[in-house]
Amino acid sequence: MTKHVPKICRQSSAPITFTDKEADRLLHPHNDALVGEIRVADNVIRRVLIDNGSSADVLFMNAFSRLKIGGAVLMPIQTPLYGFAGECVRAAGTINLPIAIGDGPERVTRMVEFIVVDRPSAYNVILGRPTLNAIKAVVSTYHLAMKFSTQGGIGVFRGNQEGARKCYVEAVNRVGQRTAPPITITVIFRIEEIEAPSGEVERFSRAPTRNGRARSGHVKSALAELLRSTDPRVRSAGRAPTRNGRARSGHVKSALAELLRSTDPRVRSAGRNGQARSGLKKEHNIR
Repeated sequence: MTKHVPKICRQSSAPITFTDKEADRLLHPHNDALVGEIRVADNVIRRVLIDNGSSADVLFMNAFSRLKIGGAVLMPIQTPLYGFAGECVRAAGTINLPIAIGDGPERVTRMVEFIVVDRPSAYNVILGRPTLNAIKAVVSTYHLAMKFSTQGGIGVFRGNQEGARKCYVEAVNRVGQRTAPPITITVIFRIEEIEAPSGEVERFSRAPTRNGRARSGHVKSALAELLRSTDPRVRSAGRAPTRNGRARSGHVKSALAELLRSTDPRVRSAGRNGQARSGLKKEHNIR
């Protein structure tokens, strides 16, 4: 009687290397992500992101619903996922599916436990560290390629640079299309309450006062001079009509409004509605 000895599958021991020639197919310089295609349960899935920063393998519901697998049932999961910004994402469940990466004899296959997430995404699948470590993958973002050892030699997953850029544009557009509650920005002009930096307008400290408070005319005059001397964008206020050596309050407020619009993008839209009014407060909504 002959005892059956199971065959031991040995992976290639050849070193994994990347050469400059392998990067010739790409447009340089680039900062593109590694995005390509794999097979999941005998289905070719494109827009697969290789992400060694992810602690989970993720399959998005939009792709899961199009897989041709019968009787697939999601197992419940209680552990939430957390995004880069700390936001919590509830998973629809988990499912174990076979995947294949690579072509020909240099292909690797294994079962992967995917966490299914029901939310919009530019990607169909995210392969994270669990799978990358399991197949002992080595990733080169410069070459947009991932290599791994198989029985038939070194397998290669090559990214699609054009597809990666399309995914990036789609992801950016999705963020821009998200509806957010309106934000009210209030711009308040209180010339009398603005304190001048110490040493900049020392002569202003000798201005006539009333009840311990500097007169508004001297404050406006000193503030207008300070703005003209420190910021070229409001130097044109120096040509504003004056009366008794004091800049008119309308020109000071106008210079302040222009400075705010040029430095803060949230306030730039105020420029389309005309200059700041002579009142103390102006409001507008940004959606």
